[in-house]
Amino acid sequence: MNKKTEKELNEAIAADPDNAELYYELALVIYEEKYETGKPIHAHRASDELLKAIRLDPFNGKYHFLRVEYSAHTSSQHWEDELNRCILLKYKVKECKAILKTYEQVWGMGDDQDYIDKQFENVKKDPSAENYYFLGRCLRSAGDEDSLKYFNKALEIDPNHAASMASIAFYHQDRGMLREALKWFLNSIEHAPNDEIKATYYSWTGSLYEQMGDYQNTLDIRLKSRNELGGDYQRLAKIGDSYLKLERYEEAEKTLLEVIKDDIVGGNYHGTYCNLVVLYAQLQKF
Repeated sequence: MNKKTEKELNEAIAADPDNAELYYELALVIYEEKYETGKPIHAHRASDELLKAIRLDPFNGKYHFLRVEYSAHTSSQHWEDELNRCILLKYKVKECKAILKTYEQVWGMGDDQDYIDKQFENVKKDPSAENYYFLGRCLRSAGDEDSLKYFNKALEIDPNHAASMASIAFYHQDRGMLREALKWFLNSIEHAPNDEIKATYYSWTGSLYEQMGDYQNTLDIRLKSRNELGGDYQRLAKIGDSYLKLERYEEAEKTLLEVIKDDIVGGNYHGTYCNLVVLYAQLQKF
């Protein structure tokens, strides 16, 4: 049986818009284009189509498991959520638990001295920007002040190394130097190597604006990210939260209700419902 093209699948969906499997097949086709064309934006397009399948059939673990791969490009939290949903739905439980365990091991190695020593060895063998960056990241995880030195070294070698820029931003954020951190987060967006990583940098920048109490710029950066890169209900939930903080209640209500419609299985349900309770209290809609 020949695999359908994107055009054929869109025509099939137009004729049968309630068929979840068609959106799933379309997501697969779109995502394959990522590798054929080298355009990472396809991961977001594929994720959006997959969410349509999930709305129609929210308890199909296959759909959530495929989102693990798509979400891994933008946010570890997103794919952790999807893995936990698969486990709840009893879909590939052993495989999902193994992936989660691997994640914990990989991200827990930053403050391990043997691992740090290994990164020093890698820098000696290959003094590349990437190796200096990984060394700096490990030292930052361990709370070592020298981490900044290695991020700067990475930028000396490659002035466009966006990951080092973002890490310098976190270094300053950790120390309460928020304006300096903002400068580096904005630089990281400008130099992001692909759209998935750019989406993550947008998210971090929005969170920093929020930490600074600058809710208008928080909203602006989140809207810019979604307009430029697309995205799912998780980004929309943050936009709704920004509208609420700005007391733009009508837009907040519309956005948060859209999140609930999209997020059938519940990743953002609790936070979104809490925001709606606050909103309705303000509007006296109870």
